[in-house]
Amino acid sequence: MSEIVLSCGSKTEQIPVMPTDSEVSFREKLCNAFGISANTEITGIKNTRTGRIYSVEEIAHNPRLLADASGTVIIGLLSPTSQRARASAVETLFKYIFNECSHNGVFRFRDYFVLRVLYSRKSSSLTSAINMLLDKDFDGLVTHLHTLVSQVKDSIAIKMGVLRLIAINMQLNGEISHEHVAILLGLIEKEDGLICTAYADFDTTDNLAELKKALLRILLLSVRPDCISAEERLSAKEQESKNRGSWRLIPSLDITAVLEELNRGQLYIYTLFELGIISETDTTTLLQIIQEDPKVLHLFVSYASASNIRITDAELYHEFIRQHPCSSVRPHSLYSENYPVQAITGVLLELEKKAMLTRVEYAMLYRRCASHSVVLEHCYSIFSKEKDEAAFVRSVRVAIELYDLLKGRSQPMKADHARIMQYIIDHRLLSEEEVEWMLREYSEGNEVLLNSLDVCSETQDVEGLVVLLHNVMGMLISYQLNAEVQEYLGVLVREMLASGVVTQAQAERLLGLLQEPDECMRGLYEEYRHSGDFEGLVNALVVMGEAVVEEGEAVTEAEPEMKLPDKEEVVEVIEAMRGELCDEAVERLLALLGGGDVRIVVEVAKFIQNHDKNSLLQTLKQMAKQ
Repeated sequence: MSEIVLSCGSKTEQIPVMPTDSEVSFREKLCNAFGISANTEITGIKNTRTGRIYSVEEIAHNPRLLADASGTVIIGLLSPTSQRARASAVETLFKYIFNECSHNGVFRFRDYFVLRVLYSRKSSSLTSAINMLLDKDFDGLVTHLHTLVSQVKDSIAIKMGVLRLIAINMQLNGEISHEHVAILLGLIEKEDGLICTAYADFDTTDNLAELKKALLRILLLSVRPDCISAEERLSAKEQESKNRGSWRLIPSLDITAVLEELNRGQLYIYTLFELGIISETDTTTLLQIIQEDPKVLHLFVSYASASNIRITDAELYHEFIRQHPCSSVRPHSLYSENYPVQAITGVLLELEKKAMLTRVEYAMLYRRCASHSVVLEHCYSIFSKEKDEAAFVRSVRVAIELYDLLKGRSQPMKADHARIMQYIIDHRLLSEEEVEWMLREYSEGNEVLLNSLDVCSETQDVEGLVVLLHNVMGMLISYQLNAEVQEYLGVLVREMLASGVVTQAQAERLLGLLQEPDECMRGLYEEYRHSGDFEGLVNALVVMGEAVVEEGEAVTEAEPEMKLPDKEEVVEVIEAMRGELCDEAVERLLALLGGGDVRIVVEVAKFIQNHDKNSLLQTLKQMAKQ
């Protein structure tokens, strides 16, 4: 909390400003402190030292704008003198905008009329814009006004307001009569198809003269249609109905989606700050930027992706700030003097009791709260106003996701490494799964990958690097598969031994094969994982276990290792037995094979090894009958 000294008339008061204060709550404090009527307009607060005028919202969010000085509350238009001064400042601003439209092209005529409509509706305060003009901060002024226009230019109410303003100006300039402007305003109100088309053309070309001509032509069609050719009248009639309300066909802004994305963007920025990736100044600047334009917000949120190799690179965010300058920055401290530890942990505990948070989530969030997480404080500040538990849970889960994403990139990324990996991603030289593996291994400091990138940065042999990565990933996948085969089949064989499905000798042979899983054992496991045929897997293991030599028999030579044939070889063997097997049996066996029956594969593998055709034939006949 901070306090500022404000005066209004002859009264001076110290006004407390809380971090949670909104424009509305701060305005109420001013009304209560100085006895101002709720219906009286507070137009701004003037810094007595600099003479600069700020809006109530600006002071509420950043009381430091009055640091080392007091402020004077400006109420309404107190006198004809102040009224003239304010009107003069506003007209100076609009004159500047119009001149820029006519000469330098910084603004469009559409922008000028949109801002006029906004001001006439009291939908936007021009205090900040007037201050920038007086300070000759033309770059900031242009950015600020463009931001205002971009947020509302596609609104139907604004478009109709622009057309009404132009029509009234035409009447004031003597271009049309009072009666005719009433007709034109009626067509605008009805969203006439020709009116919609005329505005769409103006929005594209920004040709004010052509828009006026189009409006006069539309008026002429309504008042004196006999002056227009029959063909043109017919074409206009079709457009009236075909294009009526066509500006309503423009996709409207989904406010709910924008607010959800804004919340994600804010959590992303606070998490970057919490992990020390960006500074406090960059944090407050980014928070302001993403609030000004939904398109810029959407672009920024897209950075929070696992495929963004620069996600922890502070320079990425410096570039973003340079490319998207904000209209004004309201710097404020992100460190709270009275961090609400008890309040936050109390809410977390209550949600864990209601099973809205898991115990793991609760423990993780509790630890972050104890370390005064600014992300959690942001989530709680919203919750304390809205009291929406479901929204709070969604926010903290997004916060956990972003924290894990950013925390996982602990390995600092070299610029040349980032460039190489970005090239690989842009040219799709690796699949999405392979890219995720590469980024994960890089963040974990995989020495093979780091050394390979160092070599590539010297040789510029990206293709060679990709081949190497494929080989490394293949080796790792093979290693992981072997470990999986050993673990799963080892447990299964021991269970088969315990239940009497295999003998001790068979189990020892199978466990021996699993010490260094050969192609046959891996093939069995992969076939089972593909088909889900557990019974077939057990039968295949029993068959392989039966190949154990009789106890006491000397083994004079190494037993040849049985290899599983691929599916095409098995089909060829079965088809070759057509005639000795009936067609129905062959089709049945092929159907079993297509369903993933590994027993057929094992029997054909034994036949390829020992060439015992009669044994295979008898076994296949039995399988076909099942």
